[in-house]
Amino acid sequence: MTWSLCHHILDFRVKDTILSLVENRTYQPVKLFCGIIQNNRFCKREIEQLLVSVWGEIDQFSDLHLFDSTNYYENEMGKMLTRWFAGFYTLISPESLADIKALSNQLEEHFMANGQRCVNIDPGYLDLDKVVLASAKYGRQKIAVGKGIYADPVKHFYSKRFHSYDWSFPDFKSSLYDYFFIELRNQYRHQLRNQKSNQGESNAF
Repeated sequence: MTWSLCHHILDFRVKDTILSLVENRTYQPVKLFCGIIQNNRFCKREIEQLLVSVWGEIDQFSDLHLFDSTNYYENEMGKMLTRWFAGFYTLISPESLADIKALSNQLEEHFMANGQRCVNIDPGYLDLDKVVLASAKYGRQKIAVGKGIYADPVKHFYSKRFHSYDWSFPDFKSSLYDYFFIELRNQYRHQLRNQKSNQGESNAF
């Protein structure tokens, strides 16, 4: 057998092994949430019902906050906007973030008046170490995840609390939402423990 043939076989086997490893690798599931900015054209309950119909049970709500850290949405949605967050019980794969963002854009069309949005839906996910938003805009810190969507880390967790980055949005830089994300992280950690416990019980049979 010539060296050229041996090299070809070795190269094929290495590539096949790498492909097999990549195909079999999965991500740890993460906690889906949505941040909602809205005017008073639609009630909060209407928005909740639509979100539940798409992503299932909501197991964590934030308080309703006045969204006055920027006037970015005023021309389209008016003034006196409010913001709130909802976390969903069913865990997701982080690689589904781009599809979820595309779907949230479609959901916003349900809440339009005179061609203008009345509701802005910002999906994201939380794991044990960070809070990530889906974004359609490029930024130096953002990671492309497909379909024109980026993952934008806005908070990270250490020393028992969340910390923002210098690029985080002004309202995220404050501690206004930290109580929600801490509770969401606690719920997520509890779900992971239950999953591992259930997997252990299944493996015992």
